Amino acid sequence: MAATSLCPLLIAAGIALVSAASVNVQVAEPIDHVIAAPSLPKSWTVVEETMEAKVNVIIRLRENNVEELKKITLDVSNPKSPKYGQHLTSKQVQDLVQPSPESFNTVKTWLNSHNIVYKVQGSNIFLEDASVSDLAALFNTKFSSIVNTETGVQHVIAGDVTVPADVNKHVDAFYGIHGLPLPPRKSQIMQPGEPAKVTPTVINTKYGVSGVKVSRGTKNRQAVGEFQGQSAEPKDLSKFFEKFVPNAEAGDDTIYKIVGTDGKAPGVEASLDIEYIMGVAPGIKTEFWGFQKQDFCADLLSFTSQIISSDDAPNVFSISYGWQGEISQVCPTGNIGPIDTDFAKIGAMGISVMISSGDSGSAYTPGESCGTGEKGVAYEGTSHVIKAGFGQQGCCLKAAKAQCKGFTEVGGNFEKKCLCFTDITGTKQDPKSSSGKPSDAKFKLYASWPASSPYVTAVGATRFIGQNTENDEMAVDQFGSGGGFYDSSVFSQQNAQYEVSDVKKYLANTSIKFPPAGSFDPEGRATPDVSALGEGFQVINGGGTLSVGGTSASSPTFAGLVSLLNEARLAAGKPKMGFLNPFLYQNEDAFFDVTVGSDKIGRSGQAVPYGFECATGWDPVTGLGTPLFQKLLEASQQAASQQ
Repeated sequence: MAATSLCPLLIAAGIALVSAASVNVQVAEPIDHVIAAPSLPKSWTVVEETMEAKVNVIIRLRENNVEELKKITLDVSNPKSPKYGQHLTSKQVQDLVQPSPESFNTVKTWLNSHNIVYKVQGSNIFLEDASVSDLAALFNTKFSSIVNTETGVQHVIAGDVTVPADVNKHVDAFYGIHGLPLPPRKSQIMQPGEPAKVTPTVINTKYGVSGVKVSRGTKNRQAVGEFQGQSAEPKDLSKFFEKFVPNAEAGDDTIYKIVGTDGKAPGVEASLDIEYIMGVAPGIKTEFWGFQKQDFCADLLSFTSQIISSDDAPNVFSISYGWQGEISQVCPTGNIGPIDTDFAKIGAMGISVMISSGDSGSAYTPGESCGTGEKGVAYEGTSHVIKAGFGQQGCCLKAAKAQCKGFTEVGGNFEKKCLCFTDITGTKQDPKSSSGKPSDAKFKLYASWPASSPYVTAVGATRFIGQNTENDEMAVDQFGSGGGFYDSSVFSQQNAQYEVSDVKKYLANTSIKFPPAGSFDPEGRATPDVSALGEGFQVINGGGTLSVGGTSASSPTFAGLVSLLNEARLAAGKPKMGFLNPFLYQNEDAFFDVTVGSDKIGRSGQAVPYGFECATGWDPVTGLGTPLFQKLLEASQQAASQQ
């Protein structure tokens, strides 16, 4: 009866009732997925469309059991876990996360339909030296040749990319279509006479390196990862050993193996890396792993994929490359996660990875906009005129860079000038003025990637106080020891539980003046983890001796020491060290605590207004501190039972 009385109401409302059998349901076609081309950084410009080039594309398929993998990595790396040292093999890792057969078949069918040649390695499908004409048809896009107007470096990049919906659901990320090379950087070549001269002998003396007999076998090997087209020159390496490693044996100055590609020309970076990882640990067989196709994220994925697919990879790697800044200027943000997962795989396999924490200190980056300030108000006090861009925004941003306490933009349309106030005593009304505080400028501090991955060890840099090798260490100041907090939406401290307690203590230290809230993420992965000397390294390059610095000096130094720990553990029948961080944070007494200095320093040694300070305990400038080798050796021998 209720239904009968309801029908007229429905009809009156214009609603027709029909039987379910008469309804014709149309299922919408899946919508193809479009990957928008990112905006190019200011230094890059499009030259022309191209159909002639060849590029390298990697398709990363969606993996299974990734969270289980990461838990295993932490368990086998934690000396307090009963699973410590029970590392997985390459096959075990790949079987655990292997994408579904449907994923492989769907993507392969798509590629085959376009006659694309490919190879499969683990969860990755490589399209090597593919023509852009073929890829343009595959992705329904156009490719352009671009050039860096500051350096002249050329690259090829795709426009918006279209991927069929049934294919895209099986893909985690595409590499090689929108990535860029790392911005070229000059090595930190020190001015003569400024820093103390650092050699392997100085390092060994400072850190107490002794007590390990190197077997010179192939079971314990180490490697450097190179990504910017540089090569190591054997003649330079031999001369380095002859001059700075006096107790080396014949053959210790020889690179054991080159994996991937050697670079085009000997470079200071490659020389620094290979000379010090080998010079600190003479006799440890050392490899040169080069992935140098000038797309940093794609090269990095090729590098990690090669390690994971190997049953006999080196036990230790050092990487001196990374980016301190907005990651989208180098890599699409979606490319970060799979590489981080690869580092977790590498950790599960018992391989230690050291990465330089960066040379830009806090990487203070002024914002592109300021607050509105106060119109009709002029500051009074001590001031001077500074050159600034047009308008209040330009005045505010310039005042921020000049570390002014306040600014006043004063004058008519054609008479405007920007005043920087170093002292403010009051205000006055002036209809032609606008005033504000540079702190209104939105700025950001950046930690380095990939050093901020929770599954690698980030290495900062120190120098000798007073530039005297007999003194204690402080944070470097000819450049900034990279450190800080990564975006927690990407890498949270919850992914790095080993550091949470130490970071919490640092952030609770009321004696420290922290950067303004909003300029860093206190919940993000915090780096560096440790440090080592990083100024005044004596490097042979092109036959001559240079004094070089950077966290690219401290990373291979620390890596060489880890290889010596592995040598001692393997000799005692123990498993290799593996992913180091849980062990390191459980043995803080095995480090010299660096409490002098800050990272309020730019890449060229210039002061910046905001950053972090050294303090007792862990800090985001030098981490836990610098190694006390004998204590590390003792702790490493006590960790885990024999195999």
